[in-house]
Amino acid sequence: MNIFEKSNQISELSAELFNYRNGLYPDFITAARIPAVPEQIPVFSFHNTNDVDLLPKLQYLYDNKYSTINSSEYSYLNGCSNGERLVMLTFDDGLVSLSKVVYPLLRQFQMKAVAFVLPGEIDHQGENGDRKLCSWAELEEMKETVDIQSHSLFHWLIYEKPEVSAFFCPDIVTRWQRIDWPIPTKGKLDRPQRDFEFGAPIYKTSSRLSGAIRYFEIDSVTEACINHVGVMGGASYFNTKGWREKLMEVHNEAASGLTFEVEPENDRNSSITNCFVESKRRIESRLGKKVSGFCFPFGLGSPIGERLAAESGYESVYYGVKANFDYMKRVTNEGIRRVTRVKDDYLFRLPGKGRKSLIQIFYEKAKRRVTFALFKKGTVR
Repeated sequence: MNIFEKSNQISELSAELFNYRNGLYPDFITAARIPAVPEQIPVFSFHNTNDVDLLPKLQYLYDNKYSTINSSEYSYLNGCSNGERLVMLTFDDGLVSLSKVVYPLLRQFQMKAVAFVLPGEIDHQGENGDRKLCSWAELEEMKETVDIQSHSLFHWLIYEKPEVSAFFCPDIVTRWQRIDWPIPTKGKLDRPQRDFEFGAPIYKTSSRLSGAIRYFEIDSVTEACINHVGVMGGASYFNTKGWREKLMEVHNEAASGLTFEVEPENDRNSSITNCFVESKRRIESRLGKKVSGFCFPFGLGSPIGERLAAESGYESVYYGVKANFDYMKRVTNEGIRRVTRVKDDYLFRLPGKGRKSLIQIFYEKAKRRVTFALFKKGTVR
């Protein structure tokens, strides 16, 4: 995956169609006629949001007499509605909109939600000089309404192939929040502050918790690319015609005859385990609550990730719809529950007055993604 490529944003639409054609969506989304109450409790995934977007969705739930539940209630009910109109609303990353937008609206409608947060990112954000995430004090204030669970220690992308997919440039700084940048290394040591310099190569990425094989950068190659950009004018270099092709030549020349080193399996497993254990420890210590749910960043989990999550004390793992496991097998061999989620767009497919058509929802989703990919406006999520 490479979130910086325009084609990736458009390809998400084909993934949505794949889900539809292969029957991965719950019946309440795809069926024209459905029971008044879905058998399985729908679980919706939100990211950054604003009141213009969220208010009508909560109003829809309120008008159609849906009740919201938290993660422990979902587990207690075994994900089954038992004839009640129940939903679970989940918000990823713990962005500031959670406290500024989501929390006030939840209180207004007397609803609750689940938030998957990133303790390592919270603790590092002050170092970066930009605050995009809720503080621990804000999470403490919200915790009776918003059930705080783990989204890993970091929003961690690693390099899974030594193939350049982008170079760090002003466009990435402008369009993408820092937690969506990969975590680079220097001397094979992680740099979670993501102190990229212009020109640094960004290789094909995957989630740290996907179980993918990790390739380390070659420091001398990265330095050659950064030095080239510095000599050629720094940020202004990226306004020149053909800069990408020239920088790729610099990269390939510097990398000629060198080998990208692969992370040993034991180191990978230790790193993944630390994401589970340390994120759980920090949330429980800071907020004085039990953490039993884990949401895989980017929706990319793995069998090794599930096993290590269970060993770390988690009871449930959360995915997107197109999860990398048998959709019908909701409990792993380790006894950990798998929870699949659908994006918040589909909330208006719940049974009720004012239900939207699937075509209308697909159209709105496609328009948003194309606008973001081509014109840098709005949000991809």
